[in-house]
Parts: sequence; C-alpha cells; structure tokens
Amino acid sequence: MSSPSMAGSDSSIHALVLPLVRAQPSFETLLDLLNRLEIGPSSWNSAPIEVVEFKIDTTTSRWLLSVISSDLSWMIDSEKHKLWELAAKRIAERCGRSALPGITRQWAIPQNGLPEIIIILREPALTGDNLGLKTWGTAYTMAKKLDEIADTYLSHLIPGTINDQDDLDYNRVLELGSGTGLLGIAAALIWGVPVVLTDLPEILPNLKFNVDENKLMAKDKGLCFMVQSCVLDWSAEDTSKVFKAVNSEKFEIIIASDPFYDTKHPQMLTRVIAKHLSSPKYEDARVFISVPLRDAATIAMKDQFLELMQQSSFVLHAAGKEVCYDDWTTSNEVPECWWGIFGPVLNRQG
Repeated sequence: MSSPSMAGSDSSIHALVLPLVRAQPSFETLLDLLNRLEIGPSSWNSAPIEVVEFKIDTTTSRWLLSVISSDLSWMIDSEKHKLWELAAKRIAERCGRSALPGITRQWAIPQNGLPEIIIILREPALTGDNLGLKTWGTAYTMAKKLDEIADTYLSHLIPGTINDQDDLDYNRVLELGSGTGLLGIAAALIWGVPVVLTDLPEILPNLKFNVDENKLMAKDKGLCFMVQSCVLDWSAEDTSKVFKAVNSEKFEIIIASDPFYDTKHPQMLTRVIAKHLSSPKYEDARVFISVPLRDAATIAMKDQFLELMQQSSFVLHAAGKEVCYDDWTTSNEVPECWWGIFGPVLNRQG
C-alpha cells in the first residue's frame, strides 16, 4: 500500500530555489513551491521509511513565515489569501499531526486471494481530548489481520454469507470505541456481516459521516456493507442508545482497538463486554481486543484488563504482537501492539 500523496519534502527543494519574497515572485511561482512543500499524512505502511517524521527545517520554515508576513501587495486579494492559507498549512504540517487541520486519509486493507479494500476516512482537526477524531495505528494494523483472525479464530461465527433469519437475528459484531471507524468498517467489508459501531456522543457525527461515505463507495463496487453507528458511553451503558438502533441485544463478536487512555478504562471495558456479548451457544462468542504497547502506563492497563477478564469468567484463547506504526513513530522505534482473542468460560451464560 502506498501512503497518501507526499507532494514534497524539505530535502526535495533546496533552500537556494526558495525565492526571496521581497523580489515579488509571481503567484504561479509561489503556488507551485507551496504545493511542492506539502508533507502529507502517513498511512503507516510496514516499512519504517514510509512513516512521516515531522521535523523543523529552519530555512524552509523561515521562508514560509516570510510569505505569511508579507502583504503580497503585487497580487490580487484572492491570490494573497490562497498563498497565506497554504503557507500556514505547510507550517502546521511541520509541527505534527496535532497541529494539522482536518484531513482525509485512504486506507488499503488486504484480503486473501481478493483485491484489497479501500476505506476513506475523514479526521477533523484534533481539539481538546477528543482522541476519537484521529485514526490510530492499532486500528489499521488490526484491520489488516481481520482476514487471518476470521479464518483462524472466528470461522464458526462468520459464515461468509447470511442465509436465513437466524443469521439476521444476531447482530454479529459490536465495536466499542470506534473512533473514525476504520476497524469496524473493515470488519463489515471483509467479514460480510452486520457491524454496529459505537462511541461517545461528540465522536458520533464524524463516525456516522465516515460510515455513510464508505457505504456509498461499497454500493458502487457491489460490496456487502451492513453498518450502523450509535452512542455507547462505557460509563453509562445502561442508558446507551445502541439497542434502539438495532433489532436485538445479541452480539456474537465484540471488537475494540486502542481502548485504554485512563486507568478506569480496563474495568469499564470489561463490564461493557460482559453486558453485550451473547450467542445461541454462549461459549462460541468471541472478543477481539488490541492494545498498543506505547508506554508503561498502557502496558499496565493491558495487564489489568487481562486480570479483569479472567475474573469475569473469560478465557484467553490466543494472543500475539504486531509491529504498529502511528503518526508520531520515529525511524529508530519498533512500536508494537498486543492483540488477544477471548471467549466465555463454558456453561456461563451472561
């Protein structure tokens, strides 16, 4: 998979070709240079070289500031505003993802023996602590494993085609903390089963937008796409709207990626899983969770979650680690994420 367009980098345009703004270069000249200086967001291919490292090049940054600070008096107003806007964006790109305005990214998800699936997601500008407005690397890493996970651990739950009413009575997959929707949308497209995506009220508008956009794309390509999005607040799951949007309270598979940002989250997630997991044969139900091992705090929350799941009568059927890149990964890092497949202990109906 190739990353989204990275139209240029500071190394691709030598400082000597950046014209002095006071020399009054033409609009076309400045527009071309500003476009070539774009640093696009990474989509985290497996090779470290694909990961964008945001670095401040002082010569380029000073030149960009000179464009912004100039009155560009030799141009018309529309040209001035266009150049100022682009120069500001180029500076933001060099400050990292958190400084960028809203972006749209394209993700390619491989399938065994089939063409890769393309998912397009909007990420609004990051504001406050709304971490769900960003697509995180763990979701992409796990989306690329969905085919393997289904074949190896979920084949008894994913029939490939929906044949009768019994299939429709069970909303096969519930995603918790969907964020921008990458993992859940990929699951719907690759597994071909109904998926309910959930998150907090402030995250839902963007999540719904991404679901609707990919629904149109799936329809154009003749792909099965049964996805709904609704609110599920882990701290108040009893008042969640999730079951108002679906026909049944039964989810045979629950998935979540990168769910821990507070020490309260492991306990909250365990409680929500126990409440919403069900199946005609309860012991057949499965939970697929992935956690980035980004620091000691996240690792501790993962370990706490494992203990809580065991205490709640779940058994860990399989686990592994994958290399997992993200926007802030540097070339000398080998980041990993942990994943696990859980199932209920036999003869316990919850």
